[in-house]
Amino acid sequence: MVDYFHGKLYFVAGPHVMTFDITDPANPRLTDHRRLPPSTHFGNLPFNQDADVDNFTIFLPPVPELSPQERLAVRTVDWRTFDGELWSRANRDRVTVYRLEALDADSARFRQTGRYEFTPVQRLFGANAWNLAAAPGFLYESSPVTDGVGSGTRLAVFDLRDPTRPKPAAHFALPHARGGFHPHALQDGRILAGGQGHLYLLSPPPNQN
Repeated sequence: MVDYFHGKLYFVAGPHVMTFDITDPANPRLTDHRRLPPSTHFGNLPFNQDADVDNFTIFLPPVPELSPQERLAVRTVDWRTFDGELWSRANRDRVTVYRLEALDADSARFRQTGRYEFTPVQRLFGANAWNLAAAPGFLYESSPVTDGVGSGTRLAVFDLRDPTRPKPAAHFALPHARGGFHPHALQDGRILAGGQGHLYLLSPPPNQN
């Protein structure tokens, strides 16, 4: 995963952070290579098997020229559902939302703000959270129907505009699709989603409040 600040690329691979100077794009230079302790591996959260902890802390890369906000951006470059303030996580049981609570040069702490428990019917029709993406105020979750009740792939949309009460907002079914359906958030809040030779441009649902 790669992030960019101040004319430099920060390449993140497991516990490694490599800094490249690209002020001359034709001659990129490796200027720094740091190996972080195992407890701060990128992408390895302290609760990979449990999406319902109350709070958690991550450690930030000790890159002196970066501000705490920039260090956080490098640390979370592969978090597809983090918007800089809210991070959402899902498994086959629930959607959980966390807010950035504290940030300094060394670490960031997140605290749970709300969660939504999938109903038995939602689990039956494939609430497996295979592919996740976030746009401002929304979480997009997709997985194939694999539980013997049909075939195809579906995209579920959750409204996170009140992070204390995440809730289902929309549903998009693709009965002809097979396997993964990969949503990608655009800057304007829309979603590009594609798979199996099909590409869709989807808009967030309107606010019903």
